[in-house]
Amino acid sequence: MPKTISTISLSEYVLTGSGNPLSITPSGGVETNGGTAIYGASTQAWTITNAGTVSGGSAAGSNGIDLKAGGTINNTGTISGSHYAIRIRGAAGSVTNAGSITSQTDGVVLFAGGSVSNAAGGVITGTANVGVYISGGAGTVTNAGTIGGAPGAVQFVGTFADRVIVDPGAVFIGKVSGGGGSNALELAQGDGATGTLSGFATSFTGFGTITVDGGAKWQLDSTDTIGSGVLLSDAGTLGNAGLIDTTVTVAGGGSLGNTGTINAGSARY
Repeated sequence: MPKTISTISLSEYVLTGSGNPLSITPSGGVETNGGTAIYGASTQAWTITNAGTVSGGSAAGSNGIDLKAGGTINNTGTISGSHYAIRIRGAAGSVTNAGSITSQTDGVVLFAGGSVSNAAGGVITGTANVGVYISGGAGTVTNAGTIGGAPGAVQFVGTFADRVIVDPGAVFIGKVSGGGGSNALELAQGDGATGTLSGFATSFTGFGTITVDGGAKWQLDSTDTIGSGVLLSDAGTLGNAGLIDTTVTVAGGGSLGNTGTINAGSARY
């Protein structure tokens, strides 16, 4: 049976089966000064839609939302904590954000794989560590907004097939690090603007595949080095001002422009 919170509660909210899914209205919220604001036990996967305020407060070790059996969180409001803003474990998690998810340590942590989608205008930050951390299973991060952390914006751990999908205008503050598996960087069409990829091989590491989607327009700048071990395919419009030292497979309808360096034999149509 659905549960709705439309006022502010100042004590921990423990999810129950009879209150799953949970919705929080713009006037509602759960705000604690320490501990965990919203907790879901290992009995079932949980679904939370938040348009209000969820905060574990600034006390050391506090969490915004902690789900122990996987689940789905859709956020257009504010979720924060000192340690984790969101932690999902036990089973895969899904987080969709068009609001603000912030923590003094880690923003969103998925310990059993899953997906994080950050819309234009959305912010996910882990001030002292990682914005998004995914381990324990394959992960996908889609970003059209801002994801940041120090030292890492996004970190995957494990030998899984992970994917980062980037829209033009997306901002990553800190490194985007693939794990030990076969990881892909997808440059998407988004709103149709031209996106710029900066720092591939330095700010973006551990990705063996780069794909430019059909209809997408992207520019590799002078900080990019696409090494010989990277599979680069282009079904959109790709410009290069950096170094491409691998074969570029240009699909029908795709185009490749160059003001940088493309080693002889690298382009294949």
